[in-house]
Amino acid sequence: MSEQNTFVASDETVGRNHKPNRKAPKQISFRVSESEYLKLQQSAETLNMSVPAFVKKKAQGS
Repeated sequence: MSEQNTFVASDETVGRNHKPNRKAPKQISFRVSESEYLKLQQSAETLNMSVPAFVKKKAQGS
């Protein structure tokens, strides 16, 4: 007979104040128009970057 390893999550591991370990804990969000987003997307694609990465670099002055 083979044994199966089963993991049963305790209450402590399921949705209880579990915060991901992030280097930058603060988040900023803002809205843009469709045309603004398309401009950002095109610029990001030109540099082989995602839109969020591109916007972050621009905000940092890079």
